[in-house]
Amino acid sequence: MRYTVVLLLSLTLGFQSLNAQIKLLNLESLDTKEIFYTLLDALETPQRVYRLDLSGKKLTEIPPEIFSFPNLQELNLSQNNITVLPEGLERIPYLQVLNLSQNKIDSVSPKISNIPYLKELYLSYNKLEKVPNELFSISNLRTLKLDDNKLLSIPENIGSLTNLEMLYLTFNSIRKLPESVGQLKNLRIFYISHNKLKELPASIGNLKKLESFDISYNKISILPKSISSLKKLYTFIFGYNRLASLPSEIYGLKNLNEVYANDNNIEDLPEEIAQLKSLEYLNISNNKLERLPSSFGKLQKLTYLNMSYNNFKHIPAEVFQLEDLLQLFMWNNNLESISPDIQKLEKLVYLNLIGNKLSRLPKEIVNLRNLKEIYLSINLFKEFPSEVCYMEDLEFIFLNYNEINEIPDDVRNMPKLKALYLKGNNITRVNPAVCKVQTLTDLDLENNQIREIPHEFKDMPKLKKLNLKDNLFKQSDIGRLLIMLPNTKIKYTLPEKF
Repeated sequence: MRYTVVLLLSLTLGFQSLNAQIKLLNLESLDTKEIFYTLLDALETPQRVYRLDLSGKKLTEIPPEIFSFPNLQELNLSQNNITVLPEGLERIPYLQVLNLSQNKIDSVSPKISNIPYLKELYLSYNKLEKVPNELFSISNLRTLKLDDNKLLSIPENIGSLTNLEMLYLTFNSIRKLPESVGQLKNLRIFYISHNKLKELPASIGNLKKLESFDISYNKISILPKSISSLKKLYTFIFGYNRLASLPSEIYGLKNLNEVYANDNNIEDLPEEIAQLKSLEYLNISNNKLERLPSSFGKLQKLTYLNMSYNNFKHIPAEVFQLEDLLQLFMWNNNLESISPDIQKLEKLVYLNLIGNKLSRLPKEIVNLRNLKEIYLSINLFKEFPSEVCYMEDLEFIFLNYNEINEIPDDVRNMPKLKALYLKGNNITRVNPAVCKVQTLTDLDLENNQIREIPHEFKDMPKLKKLNLKDNLFKQSDIGRLLIMLPNTKIKYTLPEKF
């Protein structure tokens, strides 16, 4: 008899477990289910409700109707006015995704740990001052978002979340990470930017599966040597810190594809940087660099390079060896000239040289046949650089705030030009050749010395935006222009006497 009771109990539990497996969807399948956006619609077919979105409904508490849906597995209560995460959610047996972001929650029910299948928990933009201990008992948790709260610290028992894959702690006031963070062996994404960290624990090197790591906007002055163990790291963001140099250990990370080292105090890059053979994106802007190591040109996969706000007096020769480079940013340096070797960057599509001391371009720049955007504002050009007129793929030209007097006739030869920006120069007339550029949609001539409007403007039907503010036009000229270009958004001002 006793054996029979045990057998029946085992069968009952087995059937319950099987039932749970049948009803519980994997997250990929869950994403394909219909989302219900109102309780009224959901209550019409309770059995069909797997995903319920009640965001932005001005709720102050969790509505009891949510317990009417036996298959509910994703619940979105974000952007409401809920202040407490109360008891009861454990009564939703198959809940996997719970979004409570952008509420006013300052406390969490201990029973949240009793939601057996919870995998994703979103508590960003709330008023939590500490991480609730109950969260560390949710053994199946894969994603935890606690961005933009009032957290001052992370407790040691965070290490118990061994299944965690994504952890977001940005925009808090966290001063230190516990060593136990190294126990998160399955962590792939870890964002803890905009905090008050001064250092990282050595155990960070135990996160062998880490792929994306963001520690930007902290006060870190040195990285631990254990960083070298993050062999799967793909994206490393450590801008806006206080690093004076990069540890040599980083150069052993062969999988590293994106590095954001901007806004630090870095004065030199070592020769070892060439070991980052997979690197495609590098931002080293706003540091104290004056030169690049001779090995820099070996970064042959690099497609994006930002060296703005440094102390370069010329574009380093090593840059011209980067044959796959698509985007180059060097604004606000001390560039006085551009080497003819710029032509070697044959794949370049974007070139930003704003805020330098350039007065001319080399004629070889016309060989950048793929260039679509060139930014030359805030330099010392006294003449419109005619070289750009022979770059057939060029679509955007920025020459604001130079000392240019006129627009050359050759501008008519640009078959793909969409936007021409010449704000803040000394131009006295609009060359009718501009009106021959049939592809032009944006023309900015604000703050010049232009007195007359050419009648050829009528030949620019595709022009969408025309900025003529702060010039010397007569009121009658503007009236005539408005008639010529009825479909163009025109900005203008008139002298005070008008």
